[in-house]
Amino acid sequence: PYAANLLLDSLNILKDYEALEKWVAKMLKSRDLARGELLTTLRRLKRGIARKKLEQYQKVGRYRECGEGYAKLANDYPDDPRWPELAYNAAICFEAAKLIGQAIMIRDALIRVKPKHKLAHKALYQVGQNYHALAWYSRAADYYEKFAKQFPGETEAPDALRDAIVFRLGRAEYEKALDNVRFFAKKYGGRRKFKSRAAAAFFSLGSY
Repeated sequence: PYAANLLLDSLNILKDYEALEKWVAKMLKSRDLARGELLTTLRRLKRGIARKKLEQYQKVGRYRECGEGYAKLANDYPDDPRWPELAYNAAICFEAAKLIGQAIMIRDALIRVKPKHKLAHKALYQVGQNYHALAWYSRAADYYEKFAKQFPGETEAPDALRDAIVFRLGRAEYEKALDNVRFFAKKYGGRRKFKSRAAAAFFSLGSY
């Protein structure tokens, strides 16, 4: 174990991740080495090496492989303290690969499993954007409304609610549009930069 730790440290310092990955896999198969503190170290390194590879995939535009890799890590290590980050990164890569359905699916999982995490808050807005891009306006409005009403202090919340109002009006869902307009006026109407938007929202509703 002492020699194994020295070898792992040396390869890590050299940033020879390919060799490090091979040795970690080899040591994990060894009954003499894969135990105690060294086993904990090997498992940590295995995750770390995988993340380094995925970061490289993202840099060079291999987005599908990046998304699939992060999703696998999230599935393999559900108790990892950084699980929300793994899920969030998977969705980012899937979206970049134009795999919007998969991005939505993993973001929904993040929202469901870790609803209080700050990345889940971002994911809520991003799912709205995903449905917006797919022109599924009713679903986009659902997520924009949830995001804006649960986290009205977020920077994107006013714009999310504004888009939700437009989509509700376009679908003749006037009660929901009115509820959104009232919420917008209550939360943002008193701010100078949003006064004109609040007035325009009420005017738009009246025209229908």
